[in-house]
Amino acid sequence: MAILEVYKGDIASDTLTIVPTWVDSVNPMPGVAREVFAEGEESILFLLPYVDEYGRPGGPDTFSVLTTATGNVEIPTEGADALVAAVRRFAGILQLPGHDAQMEEMRKLLRDPNPFLIEAALTECHRFRAVVPEDAGALVTLLAHPRPGFRTGSLDLIALLVKEARETGPSAAILSEPEVFDRVGSTVLNDADPAVRSRAIVTLEAFGTPSALSLIETVGAGDPSQAVRYQAQVAAHRLRTRADGAR
Repeated sequence: MAILEVYKGDIASDTLTIVPTWVDSVNPMPGVAREVFAEGEESILFLLPYVDEYGRPGGPDTFSVLTTATGNVEIPTEGADALVAAVRRFAGILQLPGHDAQMEEMRKLLRDPNPFLIEAALTECHRFRAVVPEDAGALVTLLAHPRPGFRTGSLDLIALLVKEARETGPSAAILSEPEVFDRVGSTVLNDADPAVRSRAIVTLEAFGTPSALSLIETVGAGDPSQAVRYQAQVAAHRLRTRADGAR
């Protein structure tokens, strides 16, 4: 297999050897299949140095694919430049010294036009709880993104910010920023995707204010999705119970 570019790590030669995944045809494991590389096809491979079942290393430049499902990413005909640029950027971030430096660069990707980078930023910032109040503007902008997954990812990070702000105190900036709350409220009432409206309920519940409760009650009474109405009714009950207990 010919090497066109190495994003991270080192390979001494211009070619490499891939040891195919062993597949048990009698008791196959879900998601495990033998790798297939078509002639002329370009792929991004996530590789591990090959080690056999006895723990013995393979020869020079001999690797196995990380997993069949995610370790071999075919470069598509359309969008190839965006995918390759995203992998280069992401690999560069992972080579920065220290987790804090990596997360600071990862947060910048929330503002990047490349959808592959936005997706990575939403996932990693939530995974490591790396979002900060200064990211609120970028997250609000993503609430208008045409991809539902980006809107739900943005709502998850806003909810995380709000929860952390409530622990800090009522003077925390995001709790007093009307644009953030208003855009979440608009999303819960108007977004076309019920999964996004459902996630917006969680975010409003994190705010926990009387205005948030009022919006959630509105959704519980009139959302076109029965599942979203039920979720809103349960969230409203929790907020009312919490308010009663605080008196």
